[in-house]
Amino acid sequence: MAADKIWEEFAEKRASPLRSYISKKFNSNTERVLSDGLKLNKKLVVLDAGCGSGRWSFFFAPRVKKVFGIDSSKTAIQNARSANKFSNTQFKIGTLTKLPFKNNTFDLTYTCITLQHIVNENDFQKAVSELIRVTKKPGRIAIFETIRQTKQTRSNYIVCRSVKEYKRAFENFGARFLCGRGIRFPYLYFAYLTLLKKIYGFSPKYRDVRDTIAFFKK
Repeated sequence: MAADKIWEEFAEKRASPLRSYISKKFNSNTERVLSDGLKLNKKLVVLDAGCGSGRWSFFFAPRVKKVFGIDSSKTAIQNARSANKFSNTQFKIGTLTKLPFKNNTFDLTYTCITLQHIVNENDFQKAVSELIRVTKKPGRIAIFETIRQTKQTRSNYIVCRSVKEYKRAFENFGARFLCGRGIRFPYLYFAYLTLLKKIYGFSPKYRDVRDTIAFFKK
């Protein structure tokens, strides 16, 4: 199944109650880390790259001057536009490997659980260079990805890279690593995994996997 078809189907699916609970708790933890790590103000123009249905665009909207959300999924962009209640927020279809913006456009560029789904290494490098290209100097880039100690392809549409790999990729294109913060999952998630193991014999294969936000400066 092609990656674009996967994300179209994902955008069309309704989240289960458990998934909605996990997302709500997880997002609240992420919001705290973002608020601590980024100095948001009404002068900032922000790019939400891989915005999906606009969850993080709507987080930034009341806190900054302007937000642009971009995603390759037509369904996700339609959902984001339908849910948008902010006059300073726009959504458009596009890809990270060819961002439809001029150089040095954004004060802050943010991407959440997107780079890990770029499996092809050349495309990954291109996406990193594009994120840096459209960010002003000085400006900041925040990435939120699932990482592990060593690179591991978990399926045909997700690659868990290490912090060192992300750090090296961004620094190769001129960005400077500032810091990284792990994000804590709600305990119910781990109880759910334990239940799956007992019922189906399921056992998580990637015990060193963590979700991390990394901050870079151009």
